[in-house]
Amino acid sequence: MATDMLTTIETAMYDAIAAAVEGPYFFTWGTINEPDMAKQEFPSAEIQLIEEDNLDIEGGANSGAYQNKANFEIIVKARLGNEVMSGTQVYEIHKELNKALSDLKKIFGVNYNLGGCYVIMYKGMRREFEPMGDLLVPKRMITMWSVWYLQDRSDPTTGADGA
Repeated sequence: MATDMLTTIETAMYDAIAAAVEGPYFFTWGTINEPDMAKQEFPSAEIQLIEEDNLDIEGGANSGAYQNKANFEIIVKARLGNEVMSGTQVYEIHKELNKALSDLKKIFGVNYNLGGCYVIMYKGMRREFEPMGDLLVPKRMITMWSVWYLQDRSDPTTGADGA
């Protein structure tokens, strides 16, 4: 049975993050798409499809294919292994989140056309800030990505190029 394009792309993104190991990357990534916080290893990632837009010119088809842009968020969770004793301990987690962001940029910079798409583009990030709280509780960073791909109109499970 065929798999739809979005599932193929999401699975390829998952596999690329899961394949990252310390050495070429800052981290060997822990858990991906695990909703149970107790089972997560850090840094963790959660891949979320936010929306898909069709980019075809109005009034006409794109050569028998849908030209689509899917916007994803990859939610990164990281935590400190122990409390850092310094005047800036609240901000020590930022270093870990920055390294995680660098890993993701490298993962999708090298593998920019995963799962039959023709480009994965980094769009930005934001940190979720909690003014007070336990320093050992995982902190979140939301990264935004656009994935552009062509999808065959007669068989939407494949790319327009047959991929």
